[in-house]
Amino acid sequence: MSECFQISIIVRKIYTSIDSIESFVTGILDLTIGDNYVSESKFSLFKKRDVNVSVFKDEDCDFDELLFCVSDYVLGRDNFDVELAKLGEFGHEVFARQSGVYCILCSYELNGYLLSDVKSVDQIGQKFGNFPIIFSIEEGRITQKININAQDIFSRS
Repeated sequence: MSECFQISIIVRKIYTSIDSIESFVTGILDLTIGDNYVSESKFSLFKKRDVNVSVFKDEDCDFDELLFCVSDYVLGRDNFDVELAKLGEFGHEVFARQSGVYCILCSYELNGYLLSDVKSVDQIGQKFGNFPIIFSIEEGRITQKININAQDIFSRS
């Protein structure tokens, strides 16, 4: 798999279980934990791409992570608005269908590194500035933050 675009769904353990997260992936997204080739999908973000899905749980953390590694996903200046809309569509569906979602973090292969020493969702919030794209709930509304300076995401186009 070439360099992948990572999408991490961060879920507070207090609100949901890992079984619920896995049901979301298999039932609603029609993916399996592990490697997938997605020929058709409700989300154009995944269509005709290899998608690896992993679940990370650590009993010392107050959250679990559901990580999607999407191959051959390119964000460029010329397609940024279209691709951001695809990410937004996916993000809204996640927040609507999965309780306890704290945020969705997106980068090119940085998520694991940036989350490696994090044990609480409060610490994740302090690291938002390090991720190029973040979806979160603020005052009951889904918001998206774009941090172009966090990673040179356009260098891949």
